[in-house]
Amino acid sequence: MNLVFSSYLGLFLLAGALVPGVLWWARVLAWLGLAILALLNWRMMRLAVIATSEGLIIRNLRNTHRIAWCDVETIFRHGPIPPEVYRETALPKWKECLFVRLAEGAVISCTIYNDSLYAGGSAYLDLLDGAVAALNELRDRHSARSGPISDVADSPPDLLS
Repeated sequence: MNLVFSSYLGLFLLAGALVPGVLWWARVLAWLGLAILALLNWRMMRLAVIATSEGLIIRNLRNTHRIAWCDVETIFRHGPIPPEVYRETALPKWKECLFVRLAEGAVISCTIYNDSLYAGGSAYLDLLDGAVAALNELRDRHSARSGPISDVADSPPDLLS
């Protein structure tokens, strides 16, 4: 969600909650929508992939995954998607994903949206490839020393961390 769109929606909901003459149930719905929007914005600002000496922390929109380096098999990004796929399906934005393949076979995706990819942002893709290479180097360096601390399987949604 774009922060500018989110700001306009927030102002619209705030106006609906504060303007006199609005029905009580509409005012409650506006405050509820404003609270949900604030929670989503807080979570979007905290999206991250954090590499520590103990493991990898992936903060997606819904879940936070904490994975030990010994549980990470590889980190990669998918290849280019053919333009025909975008012509046949109405995808809202071009997106690039980092994937983390675990030793148990599960794959965790980290979606990265970037508007500059519309303009042929090959420099951005080079930075993304560099980040993948650096993360794989960290995995190789730390995987022999760490023990399993993964909480990926059967983990409930973690909306506030």
